Amino acid sequence: MRVLPLVIILALIGAVGYVYFFHWDFVSRKVRGYAPATTPDEAMNYFEKAIKERDYKTASLYCTGDYSEYLRKSDDAARRVGRLMDRIMYYMKEQGLQRPTTVSALYFFDAFPPYFSQKGAPTKNPKDDNTATGVIELDTIELDPLFIAKDENINRNMFSTILTPWVFLQPTFPGKQVAIPLKQVDEGGSKSWKLDIPLPPDRAAAINYYLDNYKAYETGFNQFSTFLTSERMASKQEMEGQVMKIFRDAKE
Repeated sequence: MRVLPLVIILALIGAVGYVYFFHWDFVSRKVRGYAPATTPDEAMNYFEKAIKERDYKTASLYCTGDYSEYLRKSDDAARRVGRLMDRIMYYMKEQGLQRPTTVSALYFFDAFPPYFSQKGAPTKNPKDDNTATGVIELDTIELDPLFIAKDENINRNMFSTILTPWVFLQPTFPGKQVAIPLKQVDEGGSKSWKLDIPLPPDRAAAINYYLDNYKAYETGFNQFSTFLTSERMASKQEMEGQVMKIFRDAKE
């Protein structure tokens, strides 16, 4: 009589182990509200949600081709760096320590700054029901893009928001709006909508470079983030000095 319950327990343990090792990502996404995108609007919404959660592997599921592959490849590095940037940006805002140079350096170093939102529902192509165009609008942030030119002691190759599609898509709207192409794809007989963003070879090379060199920056900002939990920067100038020192030191 005791053997049967033991067999059942072992079977349950095996089932849980199978789910954990082979299907945990699927289960986790389902719990967090993700599903295949049945409309262009859902694809845009899920992509935005995943990026803002710093989950680039999930975001990759709503994209096609090489761009999808590089989002997935960059997931660990982009997530770790991004969360550090979030903490430091939040600290500066709460303490009133923001300066254009500091904000710009952190923003452009971030692989995919989450400061954007979908604008309206995508429109389908009247000549092709399997394609559509969405619009992303960038948040208004006071940035100083020329900060890179002002400091010769930082590695300028690390400051290009490497995963943001608007860096290599041609804007078709005025201001800070970018057109995002989408298409419906068939995967194993199941259709879903995805962002169809082409990835230029030079951008793929830039991403690979970032992935090969981000570790020293992560270490520096990890230590700085820990330091900020118990210490306070006295001024905007001191904050900027500490941030830029990390960027300079990591170059060496």
